[in-house]
Amino acid sequence: MTDKTDKKVKSLIAKFTAGGENWGGKAAEALRLKGSIQGCVYAAGELGIIGDPRAVPVLVQGSKDKKRHSRVQTYASIALGDIRNPQAIPALIEALDDKGIDIFTYHRVVKSLIAIKDPQAVPGLVQALCGKADEARIEAAEALGVLKDKSAVPALIAALNDRHSVTQYRTDEYGTIYGGVTQYVCDEAAAALGKIGDASAVPVLDKVWRSQRYQSHTRARAIGALGEIGALGEIGSQLAVRSLIEAVGSAEDGKEAVRALARSGPVAFPALIEALGRETDRASCDETAPPETRLPETLISQLLPALIEVLGTDKEWQLRGRAAALLKVIAEHHPAPALSAALPILRGFRLFSRNRAFTEAMEQIESVTATSRSLPLPAAAPSPDARSLPRPAAAEDVPLTAAVTPSQGWRVRLRRALRGF
Repeated sequence: MTDKTDKKVKSLIAKFTAGGENWGGKAAEALRLKGSIQGCVYAAGELGIIGDPRAVPVLVQGSKDKKRHSRVQTYASIALGDIRNPQAIPALIEALDDKGIDIFTYHRVVKSLIAIKDPQAVPGLVQALCGKADEARIEAAEALGVLKDKSAVPALIAALNDRHSVTQYRTDEYGTIYGGVTQYVCDEAAAALGKIGDASAVPVLDKVWRSQRYQSHTRARAIGALGEIGALGEIGSQLAVRSLIEAVGSAEDGKEAVRALARSGPVAFPALIEALGRETDRASCDETAPPETRLPETLISQLLPALIEVLGTDKEWQLRGRAAALLKVIAEHHPAPALSAALPILRGFRLFSRNRAFTEAMEQIESVTATSRSLPLPAAAPSPDARSLPRPAAAEDVPLTAAVTPSQGWRVRLRRALRGF
């Protein structure tokens, strides 16, 4: 750090610590806005931009000092988030316990805990997840998913019942409002559970997508979370995959389940093979499976078109490769005519992709859908009788003009040929 920066930091710290007493009266408040409060706010902002850890103790004290103006407390919390030093976490968590804290400052404290991105912040974020500000609860759920701390799983499971939402609007350069995006606490909690990947969340997520009490966007998030847990390949991943396979037969959630199943990748193969086998057995034996293992009869009819759509339209190449691998597994254990719709897409991928999944899937699907191997060969045509063939024209029968008249454009073709020499 240069001497110039060092002097600036010391000057800003001195400016921030000056004038901490709480004055009363409107006239005094107006004077403070022009003087020490504005100076403290400016000093806090500058200290946050510089990011010097020496400012952390001073800002921590300012963030929880009730004698200071609320603006000073707010901007001190913002600066702590900008510096991103774990030393500030205990003070920020303590600020959340303050019953007199205003909503704006509360929100900025939560944002600072999120910005630090340290496991020590998990208790504070869990506290914010159960707090009073809807926007802060949504942001806390997102942050807990990023930190992937399993101690937050019970709180996130409880947040699946929180259906409060916040809509954020965007504005263009002229101030016109457009593009409102609505976020729900329960949706972000489901997504966070998927990122954490804890198997204890699988039964709850399974109930969420099956329940009509939840809206379609929440069920879709639960299905996506099951796909992420299934992709981890750890304990409980097979339960997540089984739930996804059953969700494939849902008319409303089928496509989302297929994408999540593809995201699970090879982990999904054993459960998928078992499901295909059970469906084949029921079709051949005309038996009804027990309720706990019953799968929709439309498994293949739902699974194939959606997988082929993922294969052809999804922008994520890894997901395309996993969709191709799933198609290969289906072709091996349940050959269906609809698989042939994937061949044109797979042939196109073979030209510019090094992923073996595309080539292997194409070869497998070609082998089970080749109609030439299952249909009888056409009968050979009878040999023609030489006596029934027309007599070829003799040389003298050909008109003279047909033999010597050059075809149209012969001069142009002659010139082009001569240019080549």
